[in-house]
Amino acid sequence: MLTKVRNGRGVNLILVVSMIGMGSFSYIPTAYAAMDQNAVNTTSVEQQNTNTLSKLEIKDVKLDQTFSPDVKTYTATVENNVEEISLHVESDNPQAKITINGQPVISGTDGTYSVHTGENTFLITVDDNSQTPNTYTLTMTKKQNNNNLLQDIKLSKGELSPKFDSQITEYTVQETNDVESITFTPETVEKTSTIMVNDSLVNSDGKLVQLPVGKSDITIVVTAENGDKKTYILHVTREDKKVIPTPVLTKPISKTSSSANKNHTATNTKSQTSFKNRNNTLKKSTTQQNGSFVQKGSFVQKTSTAILSSLTVSSGTWNETFSSSTYTYHVAVSSDITTVTINPGAKYSDAAVSINGGSGETVQLDGSKTIVPVIVTRGTDRKTYVLVFDRAVPQAAATTATTVTANTTVTSSTSTSDTNSGSDKASVQTTMWNNGRKNNNTSTSLWSRIVDSISSFFSKLF
Repeated sequence: MLTKVRNGRGVNLILVVSMIGMGSFSYIPTAYAAMDQNAVNTTSVEQQNTNTLSKLEIKDVKLDQTFSPDVKTYTATVENNVEEISLHVESDNPQAKITINGQPVISGTDGTYSVHTGENTFLITVDDNSQTPNTYTLTMTKKQNNNNLLQDIKLSKGELSPKFDSQITEYTVQETNDVESITFTPETVEKTSTIMVNDSLVNSDGKLVQLPVGKSDITIVVTAENGDKKTYILHVTREDKKVIPTPVLTKPISKTSSSANKNHTATNTKSQTSFKNRNNTLKKSTTQQNGSFVQKGSFVQKTSTAILSSLTVSSGTWNETFSSSTYTYHVAVSSDITTVTINPGAKYSDAAVSINGGSGETVQLDGSKTIVPVIVTRGTDRKTYVLVFDRAVPQAAATTATTVTANTTVTSSTSTSDTNSGSDKASVQTTMWNNGRKNNNTSTSLWSRIVDSISSFFSKLF
């Protein structure tokens, strides 16, 4: 019985010990589980506090790719007119320090950085002094300037036509003969642009260019920073040297009376032929006659520029066809014509023409003869054309007239120069025409004598 009891106690003891053992065993796994959870939490915190950026942004500028903490290289591009950028960086590691190109920045704030043309590199480093630091590289490219315009072109002499405008690329420049060179000083809108004048690089002092006589072109090429080019062209004209006329001989021409029966045309032609013959027989001489010069050597006659290219009248019949080198004409008009309109045409547009001492073109015809001078002036050169209007006498007046009209000859010569015409003295000589075969009771009319006097005056003057 005791044995049974003892055996029973032993069993119970074993059971109690077993239960105690089971309780101890079930406690140990719980402790180990708590230790493992702490290890997991520690690992998670360490991963969250690594040296990485959580944000990288540029205000108003896009990166070449979406930001990721694991991507360490980025690029971006801005226009040439951008002078600076605003950069924003952040890190989730509160212990980390952030620097940009070695300069510390505060996480979560914006920093302003200037940029120059071309590539700008920003190195962004995150370091908490306990883990391996990370560096991000941002390459910012600023485009080159594309402005290739000039804002002005300055000339040492002369001026541009039209007035300078950066959008106008062609100009003209007029210079006198004494201007042998010009300094051209172009100015660009942008300092980054370069200038070439006639293929030579130009600085702020400009470019001296020699000018040939006549026309020449000056080429100005502006090159922008990005290589874009624009060309301006200046068409320059330098006047030719003015030729000083050679002094020539003028010899007073004496009037030789012709017979009353010779016509005006024959007399004028004879007078001109006589003048040409005298020119051809000039000898070498160094004397001066009546203020006119004789040039030693061959005779050279100046060509006048104060001439007409055309001369017409509203009524009348000419004694010969108009020629610029013939200066006296007779025009026959009927008795019923009291006025005529004269239409002169100067060969050169800058020449001035006066009719009968005035600017009008309509002339009143009085009596049987009216002499009208047409004077052409160009600079110091002057020439006079003479129109003699022969107006027919009405039949009734002809039957009662006792006047004997003498033919009048008006001679003119191609004056070599009218430069001293203002100081020349002209004399009026009246020639009385008498017919030796007629008796003394037949005399020349008063009007004929007046006509002869005027003709003589013009022959002496012109």
